[in-house]
Amino acid sequence: MHFIGSIGAPGMAAILTLWLFLGTNGGGKIKPLGWGGAFGIGSFAGAAYNAGGSPWNIISDLVNDLVGFAFAAVPGLTMPAVAVCIVLWLAYRKLTPRRVGIWAIFFWYVASGAGGVWALFATQVSQLMQRFAVA
Repeated sequence: MHFIGSIGAPGMAAILTLWLFLGTNGGGKIKPLGWGGAFGIGSFAGAAYNAGGSPWNIISDLVNDLVGFAFAAVPGLTMPAVAVCIVLWLAYRKLTPRRVGIWAIFFWYVASGAGGVWALFATQVSQLMQRFAVA
């Protein structure tokens, strides 16, 4: 039995993007998202972008270009190192929840290519998102 029908990955990407945008604005009847909520929705949005195909793959192309630039600028830099740098950035910078959500999208892409515990996290997020998107 489907409550709202099949949403699909592109639909999930649109829903989560709107939720991240509106949920970090504040001013409505629902309390704005905090750090953890924004990170979670950003992570799921990154998974949805990855699974959604075009036009959502523009996000993955942008992240791949940025990571490629980092690799060119710092020879020997690895994906796990970039993942740790993003985690440190999130942990120690004073960021708005919206920025945390955007960084979570970037983190998800880097984590999926980093291997180890990072890839495990990325795989779990992707699988959960895909189960929800087709249920």
